[in-house]
Amino acid sequence: SNVDGAPIGLLIFDYKSDYVDEAFLRTTSAKRLQLHRLPYNPLSLFGDMPMLPVHTARGLTETMAKAFGLGQKQQLRLRTLIQEAYENAGILQYDRSTWSRSAPTLASVWELFTSQEKVEEDSLYAALESLASLEIFEPDVGSVTSLYDLLDGVTVIELAGYPTAIQNLVVALTLDLFYSQMQKKGKPIVR
Repeated sequence: SNVDGAPIGLLIFDYKSDYVDEAFLRTTSAKRLQLHRLPYNPLSLFGDMPMLPVHTARGLTETMAKAFGLGQKQQLRLRTLIQEAYENAGILQYDRSTWSRSAPTLASVWELFTSQEKVEEDSLYAALESLASLEIFEPDVGSVTSLYDLLDGVTVIELAGYPTAIQNLVVALTLDLFYSQMQKKGKPIVR
């Protein structure tokens, strides 16, 4: 039993569809999420670290670089796009009072990318296009929730059937986001 009777949150990354059969879902009251419009935003800001939007942009860029083999110029370009998306959402890297505003989504970053005069079809293009065309994460900022709040009880994210790079990216981004949200939430109560 958990402190104060709170349900234990459990997150399962299901690579082979082992945990999505009806019997398991019914027995555990699990929520099943497929890789389509996952209801959380990897660009959400959590914490109060100085220059938080910059750190969030760098973390996402590093994760995408590992998953898709992005070079230094592509990483710089992606960080710049993410910073521009934050600014377009009214989020300023040096102004903490703006960090509680709704963060832009990866769909916003894709729109900025494709609106540029010169769009090279390189690894960055392929990475962003994959996320945008498959709608891996929810593009509507009004429909996202905190990952921390989503993990109430058992949650299964079904990864089967997607390319390894997408699977690895979703797992890494989800764990990065969950870690930052846990840091903000603080230590659990122990009795």
